[in-house]
Amino acid sequence: MMTAIRNLSLEEIEKADIRDYGMYIVPLAKKMKEFIAASNNEDAAVVAALNNFDSSYELLTVLKDKCESICLGIDKIAELTGAKKKFIYLPEGCETFAQCLKKYAGDELTIEYGIVPVREHRGSLIVHLETARKAGDMALGNDYDNTPVKIEMIGSETKTVFEMAYVPYGTPLSELASIDKDNVKMIKVAGRLKGLDFLNTSIEKDLPLGDGVIRIYDKICCIVDQVQKDVKVNRSRSCGKCTFCREGLAQQDMRLDEIEDKAGVLRALDVMKKIGESMVYSTQCSIGEFSGLEAADSIDMFRDEYESHIKKKYCPTGACKSFIRMYVDPRKCDGCMVCLNVCPDNCIEGMEGYIHIIEDDYCSKCDRCIEVCPQNAIVKTIEKAPALPDRMTKAGRFKRY
Repeated sequence: MMTAIRNLSLEEIEKADIRDYGMYIVPLAKKMKEFIAASNNEDAAVVAALNNFDSSYELLTVLKDKCESICLGIDKIAELTGAKKKFIYLPEGCETFAQCLKKYAGDELTIEYGIVPVREHRGSLIVHLETARKAGDMALGNDYDNTPVKIEMIGSETKTVFEMAYVPYGTPLSELASIDKDNVKMIKVAGRLKGLDFLNTSIEKDLPLGDGVIRIYDKICCIVDQVQKDVKVNRSRSCGKCTFCREGLAQQDMRLDEIEDKAGVLRALDVMKKIGESMVYSTQCSIGEFSGLEAADSIDMFRDEYESHIKKKYCPTGACKSFIRMYVDPRKCDGCMVCLNVCPDNCIEGMEGYIHIIEDDYCSKCDRCIEVCPQNAIVKTIEKAPALPDRMTKAGRFKRY
């Protein structure tokens, strides 16, 4: 039995208050009206995709079962706006998803791979795949007044505390997952950092959800280490055509590397913050607009942690390897050479029967020496190391003066 497809009107979409999913949450009807008013180009198209800023692709776990709704939604949006061309952009490697879409896509719908080339589609109506899904389900008479959400807890490892699923608007976060607030450092959603109050939030239409994942970081996470990793991911995904995105992320990346290498300076914090804020107004897609804001948010919220790395050369959480110290306890070492033989960095010096010495600047902190030492003589700490031998010293003969 075929499902009856309703005709939609712009007024219905406006009344339903369908918002564009992801980073922007602009009402779909508003975007459509603006497109109609400005469209005087035969090449203007409807383009559906994940936000370019989305690097996790987690939403595809639920959208892959919505191929008919997505294609129908694009058709209805194009029909109501008069767009002649229709595109879907998928991440590289999503050929199976593309095959599913092709079952429902007409000849006029083109499927491409990669991020949306915004410059090529200047003047087109770009909507999120999830927004197209909502329009399609509305036409099919299915439930569309819901949104996909996933919750992760990030600490020494990442744990999913709520799997990606559609939830009704108005659902409190507290109903989706039980979170120990005493162990929470920050929350990240749609590329922005939030404080503990965010845990009292409900899932509403005006809440930007980005890639659909709410990431809750526990207190063992180092903000400098986390921001550095995210900046590198975003920089690798930038197309490089917008100067502020290309150079801004390069500058933030360089300064974060300097902090991690114990060469950071305090004035770099204000520079990184200004760069992130300027990128919002000087770039053309969500990668440029949002990639720099995580560093800016983190400096506002955790400036003392940055200053600890820069001024004290100290990582309060012990997450940054360059701030971890490894040394051999001279009171325990018997000079057995077991650690020296397993070190992949060749940074342990010593001879049989002599206290071994770790060249900490060259140590990768792989912990292999700790695992094999029969005397438990190797110490890993974020605190200052005690007085140690500075020359070859026989085991058992070291005296601390």
